[in-house]
Amino acid sequence: MNITGQASDKIEEFGKRVKVAEEVMNDLGGKSRDGITLTQYGDYVMCDDGQDRWLTLSDDYSEALEEVVESVLEGKLENDGGDCYGELCSNCSVLYSRIGSGNYNNDIDELRKMLEEGNDYAKPLDEETIEDIFRELGIEVEQDA
Repeated sequence: MNITGQASDKIEEFGKRVKVAEEVMNDLGGKSRDGITLTQYGDYVMCDDGQDRWLTLSDDYSEALEEVVESVLEGKLENDGGDCYGELCSNCSVLYSRIGSGNYNNDIDELRKMLEEGNDYAKPLDEETIEDIFRELGIEVEQDA
């Protein structure tokens, strides 16, 4: 094979990875009909993968998604068997999950306090937004009498 043929093969391979990266970005970025659904709440994002709904910081999710896309472009990850979604989840902080598995604390009172007070990464949310988040997560919201 000549030099031009090798370069052409590399370009073709990279083109395939770009297409896969675009699919991943659409699926995990909430732009695909069959992908994950994202709902923005201030500095937080609710992720719905069809089995679980979980809450994370928007910046964490964006950074984790960028890392996954970069790994696809570098040929380290492929978009089959849930590899990309698994990598996204392992690179993303989870503040609360409806399923409640993982190594994070599903303390509802702590979650409410964090959302009310905010922190270095997120501004405080109003009560109505917090109640919307809780409803989406399946957490019972007390109604005033």
